[in-house]
Amino acid sequence: MKINTFLCPMILLTGLTLRTFAQQAQTVSLGDKHYLNAKNLIENNCVDCMGSTKDGMERGITEMQQALAAGFTDRKAAYKLLADGYNAMITFSGNNENERGNFEQKEHEAIGQVYRLDPDDSEFAVRYADTLKDNQERLAIYISVAQKDPLQTDAAFGAGMLLLQENRSGEGLAYVRKAIANEKDPESLLSHAQGIMSALQNQNCPLPNAEDWNQKFEQAFLKATQGEGDSTDMREVTRQFLQKLNKFTCKANP
Repeated sequence: MKINTFLCPMILLTGLTLRTFAQQAQTVSLGDKHYLNAKNLIENNCVDCMGSTKDGMERGITEMQQALAAGFTDRKAAYKLLADGYNAMITFSGNNENERGNFEQKEHEAIGQVYRLDPDDSEFAVRYADTLKDNQERLAIYISVAQKDPLQTDAAFGAGMLLLQENRSGEGLAYVRKAIANEKDPESLLSHAQGIMSALQNQNCPLPNAEDWNQKFEQAFLKATQGEGDSTDMREVTRQFLQKLNKFTCKANP
């Protein structure tokens, strides 16, 4: 029987490809296998994920712990997912205060690991600062992140609030304005606006017409988040609020 000469290279190529795949499969480490299983379980069992369960998240966390124990090399990626997993477990724990406290501590530890591995990760730098009790340490991280990454609005807002507590209102308001100006999420804008008005009230230098501003932001938030969502009013009230803050000077009353 005559063999088609065209098929010979194809057969050879197919054989080499299958051999390569087999070799690659053999080189997947135990740590990699545990990590991939963990990643799938943690991402698919988030609090808002359809069909997610506490048991599924617990299995994901266990798989990730096994990945680290087996020497998985991308430790930052592993601890980031662990932090998210522990955060979800706080919600899954419901009203069990002991369990919630245990998972909060574990989340803080995982966040700290990420920060130590990569202090330049803006998101986790802010999350790490949130866990600290020393306000000066928190402030230093918030300011560093806010200066490097304007989109991390929680860093700028956090810096502003701490500076206000130190009676450094000019600097504090500048950071708060920066946070609000760069924020796009309606819920965060509402939270920032209400937060700064509350802080100013506590500093005995309330923003004039604060109740009216609060009502405007709440109405704009509802319009932006209900139905199809229309952020036009939120953008406008934010613009007007920033103008008000630009002109505002905190002169504390005794």
